[in-house]
Amino acid sequence: MMPQCRYRTHLNHGTWGFWHMESTEVLYDPSEIVRRVVERYYTVKYTIDGCIDANGSSVVTIPDHPVTKAFIDMKNRGVRIRFISEINKDNL
Repeated sequence: MMPQCRYRTHLNHGTWGFWHMESTEVLYDPSEIVRRVVERYYTVKYTIDGCIDANGSSVVTIPDHPVTKAFIDMKNRGVRIRFISEINKDNL
């Protein structure tokens, strides 16, 4: 099975939300998934919430990986990061 990522963008403008655009795109190419995740991480200003499977959190522990570097950059900029994940004996 090909890796996939549902990439969702949300844009809301103005205090009252005068216009609103939302889209979902399914990505299959692993390098494109990494590129999009890294691109998004570097643009986050305040908070990011995510939902990952039990293996998802392991990507931020790979030294010198682009996702790890972007994740560390977010933390250093003071971004509030929250993830929901399955907890099992392998990821504690």
